[in-house]
Amino acid sequence: MNVALKAFPLLPSSLTLINLFLPSVSSALVVCIKLIGPDLITAVFPFVIERLAHPKETCPALWRYNSLNVSSALVVCTKLIGPDLITAVYPLVIERLAHPKETVRKKAIMVLQRFHQLDPTREGALAGVDLDRHFRTMLCDKDPSVMSASLCALYEVIRTDPKAFKNLIPSFTSILKQVSEHRLPKTYDYHRYPAPFIQIKLLKILSILGAGDRFASENMYTVLQQALKRTSSSHTIGSALIAEYVRTITTIYPNPSLLAAARVTPGHVPTLETVYASTVVSRGTPEGQGLVVRY
Repeated sequence: MNVALKAFPLLPSSLTLINLFLPSVSSALVVCIKLIGPDLITAVFPFVIERLAHPKETCPALWRYNSLNVSSALVVCTKLIGPDLITAVYPLVIERLAHPKETVRKKAIMVLQRFHQLDPTREGALAGVDLDRHFRTMLCDKDPSVMSASLCALYEVIRTDPKAFKNLIPSFTSILKQVSEHRLPKTYDYHRYPAPFIQIKLLKILSILGAGDRFASENMYTVLQQALKRTSSSHTIGSALIAEYVRTITTIYPNPSLLAAARVTPGHVPTLETVYASTVVSRGTPEGQGLVVRY
């Protein structure tokens, strides 16, 4: 461990290089693990993560490397940690969700999202683990970057089981309302559009949760209509936003006033043509049947 201490300032660079240049299935990863230490889990990651939980007491000289090293270790966890090693690293990653630095909390969410990808059915290493609870908790994080990372993780989980997340619709609509009203810092703006990529992710989530569900969709109508009015097509990203709003509006349970608002779109973005049929479609949506999106 003394050798590791001397080389500690180089550890982030080494881990980053491994992450960038080696694919996750490369046999060279085994060689790198052997070079770093006899057992990566017991020698490197606990040193980077656990020891830095109280860096001032354990190793004052490494205080300035705290966030950088923890972030680097978490990023590489997404590549080096396979299904058979999730159990060993999972408790350490969970502890980092309470880290004072938002960058570390965000990357910890990214690692948990990767764990979900490795075991989506929760029948392997994540059997009996309530991973969704952490995603729900971090959705309310005070930092927008952590919240955004949670949205990406929740999107993947919701695609698998939408019904379990219907109760989060008020939270998603509240976030969308705040984002569209420009309440996030200007650093999240893109060509003066308020956090457009966060808006798109929220719209994708809402379209899944509201599809064929009248009660769930009714909780979205007002926010979607207000947010759509605030969006313009003066830039390409604005056109992309409008297109995503139109797609969401046509995916959830139809609402006449919302469909009318979606029809008033510029010529170079998708326009909505509403055709009302006289019969009930298979989804059971008597209003706005036969919706066609024309480009």
